[in-house]
Amino acid sequence: MAHILAVDDDPAVLVAVSDVLEGIGHRVSVAYDGIQAKGFIDQYRPDLVILDITMPEVSGVEVCRRIRANPLTASLPVIFLISKEHPGDIAQALDVGGDDFVNKGSIYNDLPIRVQTILRRFSSGSRDPRSDYLLAGGMRLSLMRPEVEVGEQVIVLTPVEHHVLHYLMEHTGHAVSTEALLQGVWHYPPGMGDPRVVRMIIARLRAKLEPDPDAPRIIGDVHEGEYMIEA
Repeated sequence: MAHILAVDDDPAVLVAVSDVLEGIGHRVSVAYDGIQAKGFIDQYRPDLVILDITMPEVSGVEVCRRIRANPLTASLPVIFLISKEHPGDIAQALDVGGDDFVNKGSIYNDLPIRVQTILRRFSSGSRDPRSDYLLAGGMRLSLMRPEVEVGEQVIVLTPVEHHVLHYLMEHTGHAVSTEALLQGVWHYPPGMGDPRVVRMIIARLRAKLEPDPDAPRIIGDVHEGEYMIEA
């Protein structure tokens, strides 16, 4: 059971989110604005935050920025709730560090799957100490924590950044398509999912890992929509 914070200024949305997630065994707390959410996160450290992207005073975007800026919460998973009428919100949600998004009209269908997928990525479990790291492309990726070492620098990743980088490193020397990432990381069925999600996460990884993100050397382009870490 995970402790999940749901944040939205619409009580009906919070009721729907709570019904869905409590129905699959999670504990759900709610906040009605960004200020209340920030205080709750600092005090209780939930396992996952579900954020409405647009709220008065302090928006979900600003809450996510603060989460990512604080080393104590930088790796906290965040799912944004967006409106189908505002597709531009997807890019904004991912650009500030969101791990995934769900359209408000699809809460009952899509939210349980997205939540379970993200929680599985960082579920605790015993590991062989000899296999706590993955080495590839001059990087040392921790399999226990959302961080990667590049040279002497330790870089903190969001959960989805960690999972995408892990997938690419596991396939070092091979071109990985956008479709493969949508299926392997987000668990979308074939032909489903939004390629913009992959592009935004790759851009975020390059901004963190590459000396020059505009001329990437670590995560290279193969063909359009294909990425590869050199062996």
